[in-house]
Amino acid sequence: MQLLQPGLKHHQLRMADAGTGLVTLFSTLMQCGIIQMCVLPMYEDLKDRNPRRFQRAVMIAFSVF
Repeated sequence: MQLLQPGLKHHQLRMADAGTGLVTLFSTLMQCGIIQMCVLPMYEDLKDRNPRRFQRAVMIAFSVF
């Protein structure tokens, strides 16, 4: 894939090439937002809750899936 059109300077990218990572960026940001909305209710439901125990539960959950 050619990043530069003939006659363009190095810092001038074509819009189509600059946008190829935007879909991934948007998808990742949406996943982060959704996970953040779920964190507080999950922490509230944790028995004998403390940050260390919650971190352990999250690490186990993400390593299994």
